[in-house]
Amino acid sequence: MMAVTSTSSTPVAEALGMSHDVLIPGERAWLDEYAEVRRRTGFQTVHHVWLMPLARNLHGKGAPLLDGLAGDVLFKSTYVSDALLAEQDPALQSRLLWEGLKNNRLRANEFLRPEVAASFIDCSKDAFRSAMAPFSGHEAAVTLGKLHTRAARAIAPSPLWLFGPEIDVELPFLQPEVIRAGLRVPLASKTNGDFYRRMVAAADSRIAALRSTNDGGLPAPAGPRRQTSPESLKVLSEQIGSSAIVMNLLTPEARHSILEPSFPGRPGRQRRKLAMLHWASLFAHWLEHHESDLAPEDFRRRSLEPIKVLARTCRGATVH
Repeated sequence: MMAVTSTSSTPVAEALGMSHDVLIPGERAWLDEYAEVRRRTGFQTVHHVWLMPLARNLHGKGAPLLDGLAGDVLFKSTYVSDALLAEQDPALQSRLLWEGLKNNRLRANEFLRPEVAASFIDCSKDAFRSAMAPFSGHEAAVTLGKLHTRAARAIAPSPLWLFGPEIDVELPFLQPEVIRAGLRVPLASKTNGDFYRRMVAAADSRIAALRSTNDGGLPAPAGPRRQTSPESLKVLSEQIGSSAIVMNLLTPEARHSILEPSFPGRPGRQRRKLAMLHWASLFAHWLEHHESDLAPEDFRRRSLEPIKVLARTCRGATVH
């Protein structure tokens, strides 16, 4: 995060007359925090581990946190394609929004048994349709759908369950009057972040003139990621390998590669393998954590069919 911090956050803090402290986690930060983050977020997402050192630091200070949860959903048309913008049919709107939110997350099918991959996709589509159903026909259905799925399930656990409950977390964009205002803004007016830029300019033209993540094109952080260290990959692989249920979801080739968690091949395949390692280890960790609650006789015997586990666990799931 340092590249983003040094090129955008520092000038903003200076313009506002605020102090700007930079916290650099240790090399073992991911290893030290991943299990706690998974438990605190209810095993809902593979994200947010990088935030836990900051959360612990702020816990010690005790000051309230101001978090921008849902601001991008309400006032920027993130994950909205031109096709979705033009679509009026509620069912097709839901399908196109699902396509946008899933992004490349389901592209790791090469690691899954074909019937498992199909089950993943069907489960995700069905759950997403159910989540979108209450907003069918509403003029702000797309925005409400994003709030109800990705924002609530995958993003909100960060401020609510990592920073909170130890400190008070203020969520100004989730105030009822702010939500109502955001829903009144036509979706087309918010494409490409145009409306958001005008909002910032109305609040402070000096800040609006500064470069920000809203503009895109900021350089990615340099150097290796802590979650790809040999020690981190070993933890992920061992968690997956210890679960017969999770291993049975994978192709024979993927099962073999779990034993050697290196990253050969093209960068695209490397990213997909890392994504697979994270969701599969999360699932294995969840199974272990709840073993005493979920059909204990089957879990002890390692005899439960993987597809049956998927059918049980994906009810109510959404794209994260």
